[in-house]
Amino acid sequence: MINTECSFTEVAQQRLNIDPRPLGAEIRISVHCPQPGGPGEWIAAIGVMNGSGELTKFEMSDFKDQVSEEQLELRGVIASLTWLKQQGLQVPVIIWCKSAYLKDTFGRGRYHEWKANGWRLGSGHTPRNSERLHQLHDLIADQILTWNSLDELDHLESVSLDEDLRD
Repeated sequence: MINTECSFTEVAQQRLNIDPRPLGAEIRISVHCPQPGGPGEWIAAIGVMNGSGELTKFEMSDFKDQVSEEQLELRGVIASLTWLKQQGLQVPVIIWCKSAYLKDTFGRGRYHEWKANGWRLGSGHTPRNSERLHQLHDLIADQILTWNSLDELDHLESVSLDEDLRD
């Protein structure tokens, strides 16, 4: 199993103290990787809406050497969903990311085709990042997810999230 440990802000280190009937969650993943194959960081902004209509926000991030933006985004999604499950939150989740790879693989269900084909692409090759794709597949087996592009968000919101990475 892949280690999904990462650094949390102080507020995220505490167990959720929200209404026991959460309605859903939203995860926004942003990455900063100046050179492909070089060091990079992902940051996840997580919002949980409770039954009273209150939004509780959390943030987590991690830095890795020798990765691609695609790998960083995948790591961020896995860590965020793992954290939500550790908090006992089995709620519908909206995931906002820039990667067409993740949106196409999971949002359009390509991983179902790969799994049916013995985790092989139509060409017979193994998909990129197959170990993490397996982990994410297992993690979302009983989860209701909606995949969206950060580009679809209001420009100011996505710029604000990207600026967090540069500070």
